[in-house]
Amino acid sequence: MKISKVACSLAVAVLALPLASFAVSQSGQFFATPSIGSGWFDSDRQVSNEPVLNLSLGYNITDNIAVALSYAHASNKDDVTGNSASMNQMRIDGLYRFMAKSPLQPYLLAGIGRQNLKGSNSFLDYGVGLTYDFMPNVALDVGVRRQYQLGTYHRNDTIAAVGIQFSFGPHGSAFSADESFDQNEIAPAPMPEQAAPPAPAPEAAAPVNPCAVPVNEVAISFASASDMVSSKYDCQLSRIAAFLSVNPKSSAMIKGYADSSGSPNYNNQGLSQRRAESVKDYLVTQKSINSHRLITQALGTENPVATNKTVEGRAKNRRVDVTTIK
Repeated sequence: MKISKVACSLAVAVLALPLASFAVSQSGQFFATPSIGSGWFDSDRQVSNEPVLNLSLGYNITDNIAVALSYAHASNKDDVTGNSASMNQMRIDGLYRFMAKSPLQPYLLAGIGRQNLKGSNSFLDYGVGLTYDFMPNVALDVGVRRQYQLGTYHRNDTIAAVGIQFSFGPHGSAFSADESFDQNEIAPAPMPEQAAPPAPAPEAAAPVNPCAVPVNEVAISFASASDMVSSKYDCQLSRIAAFLSVNPKSSAMIKGYADSSGSPNYNNQGLSQRRAESVKDYLVTQKSINSHRLITQALGTENPVATNKTVEGRAKNRRVDVTTIK
């Protein structure tokens, strides 16, 4: 019983310390608690009441809820024979802590276990306790449990113990219990969010030169009795040249035409040939097209596209048609 008295004295001494102690966020931590105490066993067992040694290993599921696996031993003696009747037990308990962020934390426990004490039996247990964090990761643990034996014989045992609980694993920052404050008061003000830089303005698309867009056919008109290519057709001939440039294996057919005006002796066939040659020369000299890729053909008054009986119709027939050939 001297051991129990020493344990009780230790508990009283630690609890007498000022509450300038430490509390941490316990969620996710493991803990180990060696303890010693006294056991008061049901009189029907006919065993001596002896000190109880205990070791608990636990895990904090949240700041308030934990689970612990424990082993306990007591060197009891049989009251009848005087022989050894030691108790050995294993149990698993669930704990619920109150005031989890305080250095002083009351708790409830309940669980189930199996023990060997003059025979094997199972039991339910429940109890109350108190932990006191007196330094980082170290706490005093004082508690009392009531055990109810299952089976034929319903016996009740009581065990009170005091121990030191060691916590380890991830946890929050420790703080002093005397420093009661609103943590929001010292939290640094959040940095203002940096505004995202504006997206760069989309680059304006380069203007498209309409005269650089390839085409595969154009028609060039001429003045009456003339084979001169007007500068107003430069853009159209540039587009034919663009087609020939991007299709290097292609060629162009240049067909010259004339209207039916003039005396019967006027050589409209020759005029249509000169017109075709003028367009060819323009493509060679102004647009850098190889002459071998250009084929001319004089068709005179053949294939009119309009009547030769009107001024407008004859103007349409004085033409050169350029068509690309792949």
